[in-house]
Parts: sequence; structure tokens; C-alpha cells
Amino acid sequence: MSSGTDMAGRVFLVPLLFLLASLLPAWGHAAIPQGQLPSGLQPMEDSEMAGVVGQALIVTNKVQGDGEGNGTSGLTFYSAGLDAELRLNLNIERLELGRTGPGALDVDILAEHVMFGCTANAGGECVDSSVATQLRDFIFNRPFFQFAIENDDQPAHRRVVGVRLGAENAEGPLSIGEFKVFSGYLSAVAEIELLGQDNVALTTNTGYSPTGTRTPAYSANIGLSDWCLVSFIGCLAWASQYQVYYPGQSATYPVLANGSRIQQAQVHAGGANSLYNIVDSLTQEVGCRRTYNAFGCGLGDIVLGLIATNIRDRVVGQLGQGLGVGRQGCPNLNDCNIPFNISNLHRVEVDSPLFGLSFQERSIRYPGYAADVPKGWAMYLPDAFTLQVSEPMTVFTQSILSGNALAGNLVPLDPVFDNCWGSATFC
Repeated sequence: MSSGTDMAGRVFLVPLLFLLASLLPAWGHAAIPQGQLPSGLQPMEDSEMAGVVGQALIVTNKVQGDGEGNGTSGLTFYSAGLDAELRLNLNIERLELGRTGPGALDVDILAEHVMFGCTANAGGECVDSSVATQLRDFIFNRPFFQFAIENDDQPAHRRVVGVRLGAENAEGPLSIGEFKVFSGYLSAVAEIELLGQDNVALTTNTGYSPTGTRTPAYSANIGLSDWCLVSFIGCLAWASQYQVYYPGQSATYPVLANGSRIQQAQVHAGGANSLYNIVDSLTQEVGCRRTYNAFGCGLGDIVLGLIATNIRDRVVGQLGQGLGVGRQGCPNLNDCNIPFNISNLHRVEVDSPLFGLSFQERSIRYPGYAADVPKGWAMYLPDAFTLQVSEPMTVFTQSILSGNALAGNLVPLDPVFDNCWGSATFC
């Protein structure tokens, strides 16, 4: 497919015009004069018509906006759709909608290598094409166009201010090689499992002692910078002397992106399973597991009892520094949003009754939407997918301490689905 706003607009408008054309006889109230039936057609009596049962292919609906669940107040929403199931197996090399300038962010929606559908095994699970036995489609159930009408009760001033392409339900695998710019509303769930670990050092200095000797390194480390826990006895107790046992923990966080021409969503990592509570559980599991001095862990445990609060404060402080505590959306670790780059959204399983793509001259809330979508092109993805992350605890903490999390790269995610099948050349 060619890229660019013109082509994208044509792709959107061609089916729209076709659908409108199919509705004209019904909307125009055209009548055939009595006695002038086309050749071969015969009038039916009411009793005959009563015995005929059928289902219309075209489904229409009208909703009056109320400022809440029925959409923007003052607008009337007309829907015209098909009582059918649309199955897509579609590859788009570059999807670009609403460009207004040459800059990287002068566009409403920009995504590369977008794929609806995947190659799957016999059970319907998306797998590499080399072992796939079938294509799994992206399905639109009862697709429709919805028109936002202003001044619907004033024929002389009636006008269309927005058009939405949607479906009663959209379901299936969606891959995006790189989602560079997003406009609209996106909500999801992040299920983060921090795997349990033992033999974990507090700091990156896992083999240092005041005498300069080294021992075999710990299996992993939290990633804290080296610091001396106490300033007496020549820094007898170093952070590297203490080890953490982490039993593992799972948490579910909401993810939200809402706006125009944005590149990041926010993982709302607060509440009962906040980062602060994770830190608290870490510091409670600190103990002297090995020693690099002649006094042994006996003295180490005594010192630990004296400096436990100091350890906690340092862990909180360094993790907070890595997340930029004090910025908007992260006043403290107990109520902190973690940025998530939309470009990392490589594969999702969509299952939503409100999945849609729209174009509007101003901010509009379509019926059923939780929030307005902005002026221009917008995509609406509510509760459409789950980000499932399962990594060792140290991968999570090191991502924060290295600055990767603040940059929007909390953890590495899976690559795109495979959708190369048969003689298809785009992969």
C-alpha cells in the first residue's frame, strides 16, 4: 500500500462512498408511481407479505448525544453498517494519517509494518510461519460507519462534524512494527510478574571488601550504586556484604494514553502493589549472607539492625531518582506513573466492542467512549489488550536505575507476530 495522507484518505472514503450509495434509495424516499411496476414484478397482498421473513443486510441506528455514555451533548450520531462479519488478513507497510507538516510529530497517526492477523498453529495460537498450519484473521463483527451530526434538527445548518469506522466487536491479533505517533484513546492492563530470586546483592559491587579481596560474584544484583552503609570502623559493613532473598510478586496496573500526537502511555503503578511496597518487601528481606571481613556475619547482622532504615531510604532514593520522582505523574514511589513508549507496542490481542478509527473537525466523544478523541484522525483502543511481563526482579530494578524505565522502555517485550504466508512477499 502506498503511504501518505491522500492514499489513507482514499482507503477510508472509498468504502464509505460505496455504503452511502447503497443507502440512497432508502434515504431518498424515491417512489415508483402506481401502475408503473417494472416488467416482471407483481404487487403482493399484505397477507402474502406477512408470510415472508428476512434479515436486512444494512443496519442503521440513531443516538442522541447526552454528554455521557451516548456521546457529546448537542450532536446526533447516525450509524449505518452491515449485518455481517468482516475478516481481515492485511499488511500495511506504512500507515500515516493526518500529516500537517514535515516534522516527526506533525502527524496524527504514524505506524510502520501494521499487520492485522497472523500465522497460527492448529489451536489458533500465533506462531512463526515456518511451523504454522493456518492464517488467523482479524475479525470485525457487524462493521459500521458512524456519523456525528451537528444541528440535526435544523436542515439549513445540518452538517457532519465527524466520521467513525467501527464494529460491534473487533477481535484478533494486531502487530505494529513501530508505533511512532498516536492520537486518540488507549487503555490497557499491564500484568507485571517479578520473578523470585535468591543470592541477589544490593549493589553492582558484588565482590568487594575493605581489604581488597574478591569472592565469586552473586547470581544477580539489584543495580544500586556502591555506597558505604556506615562511616565507622573503616566502612566495615559494605552494601555488597548483604544479600536479598525475593520471594516474587505479581501486580496488575492500568495503562492509559489519551491525547493528540503522543508517543507515550502511562503505567499507573500505584495502589496496594505500588513500587514503594515492592521496595518495602525488598528491604525486609535483606540479610548478611556472606562476609568479606574477619568479624563474620555476626557483626554484620548487628550492624544491619542499626542501619535497616538507612538501607530502605537509600533504595527508595535511588529508585526514585531513576524514575524522576517529583515529575508530573510521579510525586513519589507510592503514587508513580511509569512511562511506556507506544513504539514498544509490537503485538496485541484485540477484543473490544469499541475499537475504532475516526476523523473529526473537533474533539468528540462518540457513543460508548470513555473520553473524547481529539481533532483530526484518532484511534480508540479501550481495554483492548494486556501487556504481560514476566521478568526477574533484578531486570525490573536495573531498568529503573539505568534510566530505561523513565525513557519509556520498562522491560523488553515480544516482537511482532508473523504474518508471512504462502506466496506473500511482505513480511
